[in-house]
Amino acid sequence: MTGGYEVVDIAEKEYEIRNKTGGSFHVNLRTRTCSCFEFQMLAIPCSYAIAAALKAKINVEELVIDEYKLDSLNRAYEGIILPESASPVGVGMSSIVSDLQLGPPAT
Repeated sequence: MTGGYEVVDIAEKEYEIRNKTGGSFHVNLRTRTCSCFEFQMLAIPCSYAIAAALKAKINVEELVIDEYKLDSLNRAYEGIILPESASPVGVGMSSIVSDLQLGPPAT
């Protein structure tokens, strides 16, 4: 049992996870997928993938996509971010934007 789940080896880096209510989920750590689809949708390990990673003795942080890691965040902010008033693109934009009228979405 790992985290209240029963973890069964299927193949290399593939596991069947059974929860307490009898639900069963297939986790593939190599492809970073789970049959609950939470792993694929959020791009971070779901609780079933975490249970599989613990069983496989894999660091859970390795299963998170690079875009969510601190290095990516630091790279996103390494350039200079100018305030709107100092930005050459922002000059005169206030008058253009204030003249726009946004209608409700078409249904």
